[in-house]
Amino acid sequence: MKQWTNLMLATASLAVAATALAGNPILRETDPEFVYACDPAAEVFEGKVYVYCSHDQPDARNYESMKDYVILESSDMTNWINHGVMLDPQLDPGFEHFKSNMNAPVAAYKDGWYYWYFPGNIFEVGVAKSRTPVGPWEAAVPHAITKIFDPTVFVDDDGQAYIYGNDHFVDMGDPGRHIMGAKLKDNMVELDGPWIRLSKERVNEAVHIFKRKGIYYFSARVGGVTKYWMADSPLPQYAELKGELAPNSPHSPNHTSAIEFNGQWYLFYHRGDVNQGSRFKRTLCVDKMTFREDGTIEPVVYTLDDDVEITDPPKQRRARKKAKAPAAQEPERVAEGYIRREAEEFSEQSGTKVQGQQDGGQSRGLAYISNGDWSSYSAIYFGEDPAAEIPFRVRVSSQDGGGAIELRLGSLAGTVVGTIPVASTGDWNNFVTLSAVLSGVSGTHMLYLRYTGGAGNLLNLNWFEWGPGKPVRSAKVVQSAGRAPNPFITHMFTADPSAHVWEDGRLYVYPSTDVPGGRGYQKMDGYHVFSTDDMIDWTDHGEILHSRDVEWGRKQGGYMWAPDCAYKDGTYYFYFPHPTETKAKGSWKIGIATSTSPVSGFKVQGYIKGLEPHIDPCVFIDDDGRAYLYYGGYGQPFVARLKENMEEVEGPSVPMAGLEDFREGAFVFKRNGIYYMIYPDNTPGGHRMNYAMTDNPIGPWMAKGVILEKTSSLTTHGSVVEYKGQWYLFYHNAALSGGKATNRSICFDKVSFNEDGTINRVEQTLGVDQ
Repeated sequence: MKQWTNLMLATASLAVAATALAGNPILRETDPEFVYACDPAAEVFEGKVYVYCSHDQPDARNYESMKDYVILESSDMTNWINHGVMLDPQLDPGFEHFKSNMNAPVAAYKDGWYYWYFPGNIFEVGVAKSRTPVGPWEAAVPHAITKIFDPTVFVDDDGQAYIYGNDHFVDMGDPGRHIMGAKLKDNMVELDGPWIRLSKERVNEAVHIFKRKGIYYFSARVGGVTKYWMADSPLPQYAELKGELAPNSPHSPNHTSAIEFNGQWYLFYHRGDVNQGSRFKRTLCVDKMTFREDGTIEPVVYTLDDDVEITDPPKQRRARKKAKAPAAQEPERVAEGYIRREAEEFSEQSGTKVQGQQDGGQSRGLAYISNGDWSSYSAIYFGEDPAAEIPFRVRVSSQDGGGAIELRLGSLAGTVVGTIPVASTGDWNNFVTLSAVLSGVSGTHMLYLRYTGGAGNLLNLNWFEWGPGKPVRSAKVVQSAGRAPNPFITHMFTADPSAHVWEDGRLYVYPSTDVPGGRGYQKMDGYHVFSTDDMIDWTDHGEILHSRDVEWGRKQGGYMWAPDCAYKDGTYYFYFPHPTETKAKGSWKIGIATSTSPVSGFKVQGYIKGLEPHIDPCVFIDDDGRAYLYYGGYGQPFVARLKENMEEVEGPSVPMAGLEDFREGAFVFKRNGIYYMIYPDNTPGGHRMNYAMTDNPIGPWMAKGVILEKTSSLTTHGSVVEYKGQWYLFYHNAALSGGKATNRSICFDKVSFNEDGTINRVEQTLGVDQ
């Protein structure tokens, strides 16, 4: 189903191969689920290293496109887990105040809570909190707790917490940019006193603090290098500048953090000259630090692995656009499923002017926008699901008071589906990205942007973008003349397929569903069912179950992982894993929903009591009518016999023996009197599908090796079914999302058996002839 950390936290994760030390860069563009991670804030929690990073977008032309945050984890500084995007203040509930410019974050721990501090709207500090180092995260407060640039938080040995940053963009005390610090109250979300200037010298940004042998070290970028100061208290008057800590990072202004781990000090930083990067597409690196006897630091020397290619970043330019584009022009598709429309590509407008803009490079957009002006855009497609929540973003600047943008459908008097307030950004060339979430919108519309506000010029508009809602289809979704394509479901992201043939002769597949944008396995929140009678044309019967239907489930929803379905005596039993608590580990249950139809009407009946708290159920009904439940993750497989009612177990679960390198996701089927189990292994960088055989449904099993090699997805999970005389393996890859491990798509390929019953390795294809 997914990759687990040693903490067994339910998060999207990715094991990244590395060499001695950590390997530089830590992430490579060839890794599955690669991200441009920057502004690293490294911390040691519970004996592991966690690095909280801001996130550059693959199409970034400036820093303002940064909108969410990622987490990396390591227990040995050699092998890394990339949890991917774990916090998106623009979209996650509770952070509505924060609209743009999600720059350098930091994390801290106190009294059972992990706190994640991040700057929204350039310098307003928001706070999320969690009971685990990687989430799930919730808003600690619904507003900014203070204003400071590049916030960093430090908890001293006595439990007193402090917040630091610099007064870049913030009018605070003496003119200029300095290292500033203040106490935090015990609740970690309020200042306990005023901001204090801690450096005589001016700094640019990237303030960080750490402590070693009773000495407090402050670092910050000054011009082209990172310098450091030493002091004997956390709020000194003033810290003493000691010199250079590290040179500037190649092709990117630097941002660093330092930690001690297993007796060695490390400096984390980023650079823009690897992974086809740039100053706006940065990559995480780490190198050792060395201290002299007097506590001063030898300047850090940056290293790269020998096989890493240094690339010259492309010039950050944007093509000039015509002032008016044909209505039929194909919109630009940008990262994470968004569609972008340049502001000057309007159908009609009133009052605005097309003008050159400086937004990380030369571009064109709308300027001289006044109260009552408007621009319209044809053929804006919002998807087919009126219940979908649609993220909508605008790229704007305002030197003065700003205003608002009304989003109207069909005409200037049409329905207002969203309003985006625009505050002053301080300068006409200081662009920010602001967001809103639209609801109740579907289909294709003429979209009117109406601009409102006070007197004078309100704002400049460079572009807007939106993510169409996830379609809900009830008709055939795949058609092909005699050939079933792979993936075979292409209108949404699906994973963990459980395939069955019921008494009506149709083949049904019950998968889990991924959330567009690669926002993590913990966001998975509902199930669809698909069916076919020819393996070519498939019907999406819509969503059959959602976390909101589970009264006993986790209050935040999500975590609706790999399901299975069984049929007995006129009833369909749908089994699904779901936790009862915010922290999934230790609270997993196997839920049951029943229906008299295989595609609708499922009602949650509760969960199976007496099971281990694990995931990934599979139910197999033998020829004699006895039913068995197989389940387990974390490398721990279990089997239990079900009672006649299919909702209770007969006695305790039994650990399964004989399986080699078991990870999770067991699926059991029977052929010619032989019981087979398929399951994912723990191969780094992409799990393989293994199989085992036995003559008893309880086992012990005899491991037989690999049935399916790695796919383009990190995880693997599948099922095997016979349909019309041919056996098939159903599985998932990440072909539709271009390799995004948390946006998967289901496939199938033919299975063949040898005379002794063993299975030949399955060939992954782009389509299966029927």
